[in-house]
Amino acid sequence: MSLRSRIVWTTCGATLSIALPVIGIWMAARYETFRMEIVPLHTWMETLGGVLAVLIAGILVVEHYTDGKRRGYLIWAATGFAAMGVLDVLHAVVEPNNTTIWLHSVAVLLGGLAFALVWAGSNWMPKSARILIPCLATAFAFCLGVGSYLFPTLVPQVSENLKFGPAVIRLNQFGGLGFAVAAVFFVRRFHRQYDVTDWLFAVQTTLFAAVSLLVVYSNYWDLTWWWWHVLRVLAYVAAFLVAVRSFLGVEKKLLQVNRKLRDVN
Repeated sequence: MSLRSRIVWTTCGATLSIALPVIGIWMAARYETFRMEIVPLHTWMETLGGVLAVLIAGILVVEHYTDGKRRGYLIWAATGFAAMGVLDVLHAVVEPNNTTIWLHSVAVLLGGLAFALVWAGSNWMPKSARILIPCLATAFAFCLGVGSYLFPTLVPQVSENLKFGPAVIRLNQFGGLGFAVAAVFFVRRFHRQYDVTDWLFAVQTTLFAAVSLLVVYSNYWDLTWWWWHVLRVLAYVAAFLVAVRSFLGVEKKLLQVNRKLRDVN
């Protein structure tokens, strides 16, 4: 890839994942008194994002078992998406309260931590054991979410009157840091291998990192709050397209190999 192409791809990625959120914050700050309390819309957006995340996790697990040797990071990406997806769906099923804010914040934290582990890869683990990681993450997220609703008195008080407390900000910041670490991995991988899939993953993880940090500047139902919800849905859609594109690419390669073997035979 030429230097000019690298500059173009990097500029486009930075615009989508960094400039877009920052511009949104700047514009939203001009309408501080704006409030739009539409619970069904919030439920729809969070449910859509959660379902897409679970679907992405499933696609990445399947892809890992067909191309895992070259891309061992897929199992960690699948783990992050699985945990976030389950908690996002549970977060969306009831009206906003302390428990739902807690679940969303934990979803960001778990997703960020899982994505940060893409640096570790998975080729050092037994192949039969790798599937356990996203499965355990899914089970843990489900038990945590259901348990939080069944025993709300055990949930930490992270908000009051839907105002984000320091715990919410810290959980999102740590999760955002994890996504930022993963973004560095994908940027580095893209500039080494020039794979568009790595570029898309870099944009998606950077966008998740930026969205996680936006919590500091938002309150429930204000314009900034809606803006980072829109960005999260866009990030999930982008990640879904990445997963589908990558999976179809691997499938195409397998069909080509099978065709060559058939011709040889």
